Amino acid sequence: MNRRPVQVTKPIIKDLSEDHLLVGSPAFSLIVTGSNFVQGTKTTNGSVIRWNGKTRATDFISVTRLKTGVLASDLTRAGRVNVSVFTSGVGNLNSLPFTIANPAPKLLQVNRASAKAGTKSLIIGLRGNNFVRESRASWNGKYRQTQYLAPTMVNVKVLASDLVKPGKVNVTVVSPGPGGGESSAVAFAVVR
Repeated sequence: MNRRPVQVTKPIIKDLSEDHLLVGSPAFSLIVTGSNFVQGTKTTNGSVIRWNGKTRATDFISVTRLKTGVLASDLTRAGRVNVSVFTSGVGNLNSLPFTIANPAPKLLQVNRASAKAGTKSLIIGLRGNNFVRESRASWNGKYRQTQYLAPTMVNVKVLASDLVKPGKVNVTVVSPGPGGGESSAVAFAVVR
């Protein structure tokens, strides 16, 4: 009796149980749905999920579903990750993007509401929520040197040239994409 070798075709991904989360989200289980997934045996490797090209421990559910764990440490920086399924001997056919997005920043208050015109540069504390390391403070639409302290606090260096003319200044916090955005403005007064 002639035995034909089993022909394995490349795995195809069709869907992810989650395709986006916010920076700082907790660990979760990712289910990948597709076709041509292969269960491993004692002598052969099965299909495995790859997270940005790195093989992850994978649970075979069926020829159309695989599961892996995504760690909280995988979700600490905004960006896009490619999720693929690899089968030894045949490779992979496609990947799907997974987006890790920055939350929208919320500026609630500044630690001082005003300064006199002609004041030299100063540091102002900005309090709010959802700040990330890449968040920047905006002073009337111009980015200023920003120091990230915590998800609820950043410091901004206000230049002496920002404090020359009396008037109202709009202060915001901007976080980059994916996600992110600009907070609502909090007023700061430059007084005589």
